[in-house]
Amino acid sequence: MDRLLPQLRKHFLHHSFRPAGIATPRLLSLMAVAIAAVLLAGCPGKQATPPKAGTGFGSLPTADASGGKPDRFQTPGADADKDGLTDDREHAMRSKPDDPDTDKDGFVDGFEDRFADFGFRLIEADSDRDGDGLTDAHEKAIGSDPVSVDTDGDGYSDFDEDLNRYYGFDPVVKTVDTDFDGLSDTLEAQLKSAPDNPDSNGDGIGDFDAYTADQPPNGPPLKGGLGELIGITYSAEMGAALQEMRKGGAFPATLANQLPYPDVTARITHSAIRPSAALMQRSLYNPHNSPGLYPTYAELEQELYKIADQYDGNPGPLLVRLFYWSGQTQDTCAGRESKGGRRIYALKVSANPDQNDPEPEIAFLGVHHARELITGTHTLTLLHTLTDGYASDPAIRKLVDKREVWVIPVVNPNGYDRAVSNQVTWRKNTRLEKGQDPGRCGIDINRNYGFAHVSTFPPAQRKTLPNVGNTGVDTATGNLMIDSETYPGMAGFSEVETQAVRGLAHSQFLTRKKREVDGLVCALSWHSFGGVVGHPMGHAPIAPATGITPGQEVPFNHLTQSMASASAYTNVKDGFPSLTSVDNCSYPGYAVYGDANDWMYKDKGTFSVLIESFSVAERGGCPVGTIPQMFYPQNAASRDAVAKNNVQAALAMIERCPP
Repeated sequence: MDRLLPQLRKHFLHHSFRPAGIATPRLLSLMAVAIAAVLLAGCPGKQATPPKAGTGFGSLPTADASGGKPDRFQTPGADADKDGLTDDREHAMRSKPDDPDTDKDGFVDGFEDRFADFGFRLIEADSDRDGDGLTDAHEKAIGSDPVSVDTDGDGYSDFDEDLNRYYGFDPVVKTVDTDFDGLSDTLEAQLKSAPDNPDSNGDGIGDFDAYTADQPPNGPPLKGGLGELIGITYSAEMGAALQEMRKGGAFPATLANQLPYPDVTARITHSAIRPSAALMQRSLYNPHNSPGLYPTYAELEQELYKIADQYDGNPGPLLVRLFYWSGQTQDTCAGRESKGGRRIYALKVSANPDQNDPEPEIAFLGVHHARELITGTHTLTLLHTLTDGYASDPAIRKLVDKREVWVIPVVNPNGYDRAVSNQVTWRKNTRLEKGQDPGRCGIDINRNYGFAHVSTFPPAQRKTLPNVGNTGVDTATGNLMIDSETYPGMAGFSEVETQAVRGLAHSQFLTRKKREVDGLVCALSWHSFGGVVGHPMGHAPIAPATGITPGQEVPFNHLTQSMASASAYTNVKDGFPSLTSVDNCSYPGYAVYGDANDWMYKDKGTFSVLIESFSVAERGGCPVGTIPQMFYPQNAASRDAVAKNNVQAALAMIERCPP
């Protein structure tokens, strides 16, 4: 460490940094996590190794005029055996893309892939004699009874308790949750919160939500909530059921399909086996079971390929090229080898997509955070608006003719698929880092960019950064918290997802041209929820950090104001960290480190903008009483209206870029 100090001093003198977060220490309840935190404590993290030589965006062919056709394992979303697992993923996982049940164990390959965390394997036969969603081998490993749905007889299924270990549940030890708040009494005793009060400190943020967001349930009252870190994902009906069950009521069978992993949990829920409060609060207004409301990632891939194929010049106009990032994403929460992660795609929309014309290049990014499903709808809607409207709308045609638009519809494909299929509360990617609790695995993609990544600060300085606690840092020690919802990874650009965004910004392509991108002039990163438009910096500058170049304040503000006006959102400029309310509703801002917008601005001077979509008006007012779902609309009409509104902001950016 001593040898590093001169280098650090030099580094701090010559580089600019910036802060973010909501600081409050969290009790680490698992020994493995505590050990991992110590390991992550000492010296500042080094920047991640650049992608391997040859990694970049490759171009995907469509069925063009020459009769060419992409290889089946290259066709986005192809699923020959209709088992819910795409052909390219089956190829990578070594299962059979022409056989829906590769290992002939009675469980289709798609089911076994989704339930890999619970012992299911694609190419080895599994058994689940009690049908509780845990394989017999998995039950043997954790000590539960493979022929009993509820080994310890406490009324919660083994599956429910295995899934919710982080909240103090155990399938082989009877769990008591006196206040039915989702935290076991045993855990509440460790946390020193009230086991008979679902909101120990009376701040309106339940103990379960606070603990999920790495805040102590009995700590100082959280003023106005925690913004996007706590957004209720369950329906109003599920919230009402939770309240009734706290009074001794029964679980309504009509809500069973809203529970996480409904393939299993809906089937095994009955009068003797009720869902835990933890399971209920991690439930979803089941977006995929509400037909077509939010597509699975495979369905989204199919839609991207359909757009690319329709606008590849045969027989219609040539407007689109489709690319995929060749780096392998990792889907390893189940502890399996890094095989079969989902692809990250980029689409270029231009009147001349085969050429790199000297026109302003603008990028749009969706779904950094998995549960922000509506942002994937934004990117798809934008793609359809630019392509379907090209022939009929002169204003759209003018924009496409004079700009080169790049869209990464889903930056975090593995997290998105996990959220939309089974766990809509999921936020991070799905790479299990050594020492992580599998139930809390993953890295927060929008804290993993290279500028001001918290690993570049020594622990002592981390503790002094404003609001650093929501960036995966324990403010009592300055250590990174490996299980945090906002854990940023050990180093900037450690994740394939952020490497792909960097690859687009740095024109890292495997095509015959040396450069496909001259430099992104503007960029928009979509998130939810809030209804605000803002720009860098994501925190108050601190020495030796610098903010926006003074001469760029005015054009930045003009750009965000035009986008805010187009969407009826609030223009917060660079004031997101200091927000206290939006549209007369409490909305606490917080500082952010290692995010996409600040990195893109600091890296190449890109006019990078953030939208937190789904405003108060779109949500139907300020949350009161039982807090309604906040991250995404729960019906098709609202979904489409919110997406259309956000596309208006995107069109304003395309028109006014460079500002």
